[in-house]
Amino acid sequence: MKLLSTILLLCILAPWASAQIPEQEEGVVDAAWVVLNDSVLTASMVNQEAERMAKRDPSMTEDQLIITATLSGVRNMLFGEMFISLGFNDALLAPRLESRIQELILESGSRAGFEASLLRDGYPTIEDFRKDLRRVFVESTVKSVLEGVAPTQSQGMLVLSSPTPGEIRKAYDSDASFRHVEPVLEWAPLKFFNERGKAPAAERAAEVSNRLSAGQMTIEEALAAADNARVQSGIHEGMKPELIDFLEFGKAGDVMPLGGNAGGSAQLVLLIGRTEAQKFTFEEAQLTIINKLTLENRRRAVAEAVAAQYHSSYLWVSPELPGLEDFLGQIYGGEISASTSAEL
Repeated sequence: MKLLSTILLLCILAPWASAQIPEQEEGVVDAAWVVLNDSVLTASMVNQEAERMAKRDPSMTEDQLIITATLSGVRNMLFGEMFISLGFNDALLAPRLESRIQELILESGSRAGFEASLLRDGYPTIEDFRKDLRRVFVESTVKSVLEGVAPTQSQGMLVLSSPTPGEIRKAYDSDASFRHVEPVLEWAPLKFFNERGKAPAAERAAEVSNRLSAGQMTIEEALAAADNARVQSGIHEGMKPELIDFLEFGKAGDVMPLGGNAGGSAQLVLLIGRTEAQKFTFEEAQLTIINKLTLENRRRAVAEAVAAQYHSSYLWVSPELPGLEDFLGQIYGGEISASTSAEL
């Protein structure tokens, strides 16, 4: 289903995504791509975000960058609308933003060092970075309210219903993964990118590799140290022979370099280990089931709230972007998962 959604997305959006965003002529107003209520997403905003994404993940194609940056921009506007409707304002965020920026300046050693790292990441000034950081804080604030873990500014807590005994039992009976787990080989690609306030990617990857080999770092710490680490299982068709050998004959905690460095990034493969087959009684599985159902309820609450905001908002999409409005309708109508589109 994910592959089908990805193919569909590219087919719908490729005609405009593959075209380079035109340079704005001097004196010409920046072209509006999407308008949502009073918020505007412009061509230059998409281009700037795409450039920053390219620095974080050089493996992304131009089409993927433009599509992802555009969808991210629309999502940011939706969360901005919800931020206001929940009674929040920028005065509440200002101290958090300033505190985080000062922390990053200290980590960089000086304001000049911090500004240099921002420039490498695609932020011409601290104020440009502040705007991006604000969007992160806005989304996290809104999510914490919608998930029922923090109060609104004026309406108190939103309470999500807990899984009922019947739902827990049904999940146990219908999902075999709650009753038993097959033995599985687990591993993870550890990706490191050149980012502000951090040592170069190659240095951090080498440090993780050395500390693991010396027994000075746990597998969990190695996963946390990477900029991107997604645990995977099993051996897949098309894997390189040397990777298969490493996974089959290595031991938990072993690590190997994967490919060459692209755009300053570095990548390792970490062998997490082989889990044994296990069986669980209903009593043993209840806590796992409750945690999973609770997480699903929270994600559903956020998705439904974002979709409701989308459908209640005024939306205008530039005629130069054929297919985008229909695709947005499919995302926020539940036909295509927003997470799938964001992972392109």
